[in-house]
Amino acid sequence: LQILASYPKKIFVVDHADLDPSLADLSDEDEAFRPSERKHGPVGECDALETLLKLESSPVRLTNERELLSLIGRVEVLARTGRLPVAYAEAAANHMFGVFRVKFAPL
Repeated sequence: LQILASYPKKIFVVDHADLDPSLADLSDEDEAFRPSERKHGPVGECDALETLLKLESSPVRLTNERELLSLIGRVEVLARTGRLPVAYAEAAANHMFGVFRVKFAPL
């Protein structure tokens, strides 16, 4: 994540069909997923990597549970927009699998 975050920030993708025309066919299968038809959502620079880095650097203790859940919720909201750059979406998916394997620190 630190290496990926060292590159310039990517912007939110408005139309994934511009990236890969084959994605237009996939969006027809699921009525709920039509990123090009959404008129609202995040625009500008994507802060998903900063959120993931903050989540990774936060200690996993019961005292931090609320902050951790808030950060996980933020990643979920960004992912559900359908506008994450592809590299960030892959990083977020892999990172979330790793986060859920971390154990809480003993009391």
